[in-house]
Amino acid sequence: MRDRPASSAIAAKRLRSRLSVVLATATLERSEREPLVRLAAELGRPRHLILLETARDRVRDEDAAALNELRRALDAGELGAEGFQTALRLGGSAPAEVRRLVFRATPRED
Repeated sequence: MRDRPASSAIAAKRLRSRLSVVLATATLERSEREPLVRLAAELGRPRHLILLETARDRVRDEDAAALNELRRALDAGELGAEGFQTALRLGGSAPAEVRRLVFRATPRED
């Protein structure tokens, strides 16, 4: 997020209005995701993380450790503990081929 306070405030307002929010983060750190994931959970809103992989040579050296940690947590299925309901990692040619992702609500059990 370029201007984190403004972007976070706008995202929070949309969440409270029950609107969808998509964020492209400036970093890969858990601390950047956590406040909005927590708010979305409190409001009963869906929470999905989608990691679009890029070529290794396009990753800045200062981002490599955080990216590797996110990959490890995602592959280990640990992002549910952060509050995400869905975690998806798209690599290879998949990101270029994605045209639309559709998430449907889980049917209610009565």
